Amino acid sequence: MNSILFIHGGSLNQGMWAQQIEALKNEFDVHALDLPGHGKNINKPFTLESAIDEVDKYITSKIEGRAIIVGVSLGGYVAIAYAYKHPENVSKLILSGCCIQYIGFIGFLAKINTILLKIISKKRFESMQKKALMKITSRSITENICENGISLNGAMESMSEVIGKDFVCMIKKCKSPILLINGENDTLNKKYESRYIEVGNKLSIKSMKNCGHLCSLEKPDVFTGLVSKFAS
Repeated sequence: MNSILFIHGGSLNQGMWAQQIEALKNEFDVHALDLPGHGKNINKPFTLESAIDEVDKYITSKIEGRAIIVGVSLGGYVAIAYAYKHPENVSKLILSGCCIQYIGFIGFLAKINTILLKIISKKRFESMQKKALMKITSRSITENICENGISLNGAMESMSEVIGKDFVCMIKKCKSPILLINGENDTLNKKYESRYIEVGNKLSIKSMKNCGHLCSLEKPDVFTGLVSKFAS
């Protein structure tokens, strides 16, 4: 049975994958983890290296053989970095919302965003995130994510860590088959898909209609179907 490891987005936690895990548990050996600075690991500082180490520890201790890694947003960047460093442990990559390179002017804007996050209270940030989640997913999934913890520090630390990193260079050196899924309304990630197309025929691209950045939450059945088909 193929193993799938789901990696969540920034400030969120493994609770965002409840629908995928329920739908795929009879077909695959399914797993999800919390990155450093998030969920159960909220007290661990987030760095890209600590995230890679957390994924490696999980795969080597709880998964037999190689894993299919599914990553959304921050989870996608972590998946790329992990596959670059530990290709022997990755059979396939499924990535979403992680085409933006935070380099140059976009990197500068991201730095401004991290500064703005520092002036928002934890309570205010959690409230904003909860309202945003309620607009795109069910109340039960929103509550599941919130119960596991929305992380302001995780959002700030992870944003700082992806700034200046060349993920296109990393993904070009990945040897595993790759599926790229973006919501058609996720404007910037759709715009920069072209940079990943250079990877060649090992890369497939799917666009999800009427979806934005977190398409796995907006249309979980469609997203899960794409994961199942590619993972099989």
